Amino acid sequence: MIYAGVNIPVGEYEGPFLINRPAVCNGGGASFYIRDIETAALNVDSNGVRLQNISVFAASADSPALLIRDDTLLEDISVYGTVIGKAAEEGFFNIPYSLSVGAVYPDTPFEFSIKISIPCECELSCDKGVTLSADRLQAGENTLGIRLPGGKAGSIIRRSVYIKTGVTRKMVFTAAVDENAEKKSYAPLLFEPEMQSVLSLMPTVKMPRTQRQTVTAVDNRKKGIGSGITQLLPKPKSTKSGITKLLRGMHYPISADDFLEILFIGESSTDVDAYVFMHDGSMVIGDSRQLVFFGNDLSLDGSVSYLHTNIKRAVYIDMKKISAKTSEIDVVYSAYDNSEISGKVVIKTRTDTLEIDINGSQTVTAFEINIKPPAITLTPLIMPYRKGIAELIRSYGLEVT
Repeated sequence: MIYAGVNIPVGEYEGPFLINRPAVCNGGGASFYIRDIETAALNVDSNGVRLQNISVFAASADSPALLIRDDTLLEDISVYGTVIGKAAEEGFFNIPYSLSVGAVYPDTPFEFSIKISIPCECELSCDKGVTLSADRLQAGENTLGIRLPGGKAGSIIRRSVYIKTGVTRKMVFTAAVDENAEKKSYAPLLFEPEMQSVLSLMPTVKMPRTQRQTVTAVDNRKKGIGSGITQLLPKPKSTKSGITKLLRGMHYPISADDFLEILFIGESSTDVDAYVFMHDGSMVIGDSRQLVFFGNDLSLDGSVSYLHTNIKRAVYIDMKKISAKTSEIDVVYSAYDNSEISGKVVIKTRTDTLEIDINGSQTVTAFEINIKPPAITLTPLIMPYRKGIAELIRSYGLEVT
């Protein structure tokens, strides 16, 4: 009866889940969730699928929640995380899914603002008693004013604002009503987008669905594989000259016994430095010798060294020497004076030569090396300069304002 429809009993279900034939799936308010940050909670790998009344929760805000086809119909779907496969929904919603406003004075409406970054146009709605400065937002960075209703002393105010595209994303705001709170009816900006994560910077590369993995939830758990981003991105092709041109977000496989030589070449090469972060995936550097740059040119385990001369800025990575505690290495090139960087980065491995072009706009060029044997991959990213520096500071566990 799957063509007629499937009614899912209300409840919470741990995925991943796969739909690989035409179906109408009505969750009636059911919730799907996933613990793996690289795997989508729900993977739709068939045409003619309609999803209704389901909440889907990724492991984190920038992890995949839904992996669907462009013709998948979505009705009353709530999402925490990213949506992949439907062009109008793709991109990272840099929003506060949950934000504490703090203590507010009794019986006094409270106003504040947030800055959010969204990839597409959306509609806004809110719970009763909340006032918004806009009912629609454009793609990009937006400033949104929010007014919460007053409450009695000792109570908790909890209100939601809903971002509606094809799916719905919910921002929950809470405030504690306290008669000892400062008596004011407004607050400054309470949220700004932070550094975007790896997933948010990666474009989705279209490829035939037949090349995508179609495995059941049981197989995913047994084999440790899933419907995550890595399976969606093809290896780039080499040119006739034997040089592989890398594009932002593409994965390039690296052997566990290989080495990498990363060299920046450009007109402003003498004003550009490399910073290498080695961490366990948490973006927190445990030891200063895991941050390799011009003043600290050798990593703790000896796997990364940095050569900085008047004419050369080169990073050397010996994959065989990398400590088992390191699961990610990030290589960032940035200019001293916040100037534009243009030129190219050449990456040599034992067997290949890779290139990525850089063309200004005050950017940092970064490369993420994700170390999860046997699937070690190198991914080029582009990050805004100021956010790149903020991430450097944050890697030491310090708050960036």
